[in-house]
Amino acid sequence: MYYPLYEFAKHLLTPDGQSSKDLSPLRLALAGATAGTLQWLPPTYCVDVVKSRMQAVGPGVYKSMWECAVRSYREEGISVFFKGLTPALLRAAPLHASIFVGYEMTLKTLRLSLEADPA
Repeated sequence: MYYPLYEFAKHLLTPDGQSSKDLSPLRLALAGATAGTLQWLPPTYCVDVVKSRMQAVGPGVYKSMWECAVRSYREEGISVFFKGLTPALLRAAPLHASIFVGYEMTLKTLRLSLEADPA
């Protein structure tokens, strides 16, 4: 979901007649921030909560992710799946913006390097 969201956001931010390869770092950052934030919305975040709870207790406590989800819900209610969502969304935008700008700048550098020395 992460990469398709990023590509879709780049497509939406690309002016008519231009290639998404020519987007400015600001537009790339916006596309990355959008993809990163959207990917953390429920249900993805809820699955991550279950995964994190399983990791925190160690092996053998839960037989499956389903069991962990059901037990967590019974013990703490529906809110257990949304604890920490706001900070996760707030950090997602700058984190994923910088990840994708770095990724695109690296690709651009590698492409220029290959064009300069095709051997």
